[in-house]
Amino acid sequence: MKNDENLNEELMYELALIHKAMLFYAGVKKDCLEKAAFAYMDLIDEIDCEDDFEAVLTTVKKLKEKHPEFF
Repeated sequence: MKNDENLNEELMYELALIHKAMLFYAGVKKDCLEKAAFAYMDLIDEIDCEDDFEAVLTTVKKLKEKHPEFF
């Protein structure tokens, strides 16, 4: 069971890094990545889209609209 917990922690860490990298490549300034990541998580709940990929793109677009200070 301990290995499963370690694997889950490692995967969560990697996903957090990938999430921040995605935001960085979308144009978020490095010093705003942490705040932008939390804002993104709040906004994605507002998105009504059946396609997960489109939901991510739409959320980034909304993030740019609502939080231009991150970009």
